[in-house]
Amino acid sequence: RRGLVPEACSSWFLPRVVGISTAVEWTVGGRTIPAAEALERGLVRELLPTERVLPRAIEIAREMTQGTAPVSAALTR
Repeated sequence: RRGLVPEACSSWFLPRVVGISTAVEWTVGGRTIPAAEALERGLVRELLPTERVLPRAIEIAREMTQGTAPVSAALTR
């Protein structure tokens, strides 16, 4: 059997992202969560084939940085 122990504030963040019932189901149930279910319940934003992960990450990073003042981005972080 698999056992999960929420750490690093995941016990606070996970219910706020996916809802309390899903968070309890996932952490207490101990099953592996399929990617499609994580997408459906809002844990992940999109699913990509392996070869598209890095290009998409770079694309997202560019979208976040183009036209943004460095100081305001730093203060927001």
